[in-house]
Amino acid sequence: MKVYTRQGDDGTTALLTGERVSKTHSIIVTTGTIDELNSWLGLLRDKFSDPSTTDQIIHVQELLMSIATQITTLPDPKHLPSIDYVDESDVRALEKTIDQMSDQLPPLRNFVLPGGHECVSYTHLARACCRRSERSIVELTNFYEIPPMVLNYINRLSDYLFVLSRKIAQDLSADQVVWKPQRKA
Repeated sequence: MKVYTRQGDDGTTALLTGERVSKTHSIIVTTGTIDELNSWLGLLRDKFSDPSTTDQIIHVQELLMSIATQITTLPDPKHLPSIDYVDESDVRALEKTIDQMSDQLPPLRNFVLPGGHECVSYTHLARACCRRSERSIVELTNFYEIPPMVLNYINRLSDYLFVLSRKIAQDLSADQVVWKPQRKA
């Protein structure tokens, strides 16, 4: 099978519904941002070798693929393939992992500046891209019915990535620079 079809040479692409839309359509922008998030997570997974974290990230990546698939069936979900989609148990699993990591970390009283180690920075880049994905999904809710668990999961995922960045920094003994706002005199 050839990768190229030439069908998108006119600036359009097909949704899973079969409808062709502009590559700037909000659905395509959203799935593209989710794809970018998935790529950042892949890079993080390649750089950070903790098996438990790697398994978690792979599971997140699989769910992101399912979410993107769900979004490309809008506005007609009857075209959804028979695969597992994000549900409340996935949101709860992220929360449980966040709580477990948080229990191992000192309390946070200030914002932390991204950086300190390459893996920490990749995690923050993924978190920022996750927030952009979330904003894009929220924008879609103005026009389409999005399953609530999709937005819940993406929101919780950004929390997970923030806490993961702190956990990785701690595990690697990386400096975490606390933001100290400067007061104007």
